[in-house]
Amino acid sequence: MAFTFKMREKGLADTDTYEFYNANPDSRQTGDCSTRALAKALGVSYDAALDLQCEEAKRSHFGLTSDETIDAILVAHGFRLFKQGSVKKGQKRKTVGDVAATTKGAIAVIRSAHHLSAVVDGVIYDTWNPSKKTAYSWLVKEVV
Repeated sequence: MAFTFKMREKGLADTDTYEFYNANPDSRQTGDCSTRALAKALGVSYDAALDLQCEEAKRSHFGLTSDETIDAILVAHGFRLFKQGSVKKGQKRKTVGDVAATTKGAIAVIRSAHHLSAVVDGVIYDTWNPSKKTAYSWLVKEVV
């Protein structure tokens, strides 16, 4: 819990588009963004998300945190993959915040440089606010 307080002291408090979230049972905040994002997006515990990663990695022989493993898990749960296409000279690439804003009424996992973030109804759930980072791809599931 001390980590949450320190983050808020640095001006990274919850906003309308970002909420601090850490499913890690030991409150660690590095090296497990894929597990945290899966837990939030699928509505399962941290351990259940890690079990899904282990099972898929054993089946596919890709690493626990590889794009292939995470994508296979989410697609199997009804998510649809989108990728940022190439942009023309002078155009801006979409950021995590831009993509999150388009996911009202949906659940998403957004991939940025070496990181995954969960988004529920347009709000980013993570241990830090990645909204200004470039989004490379995202998986979305409409909430029914």
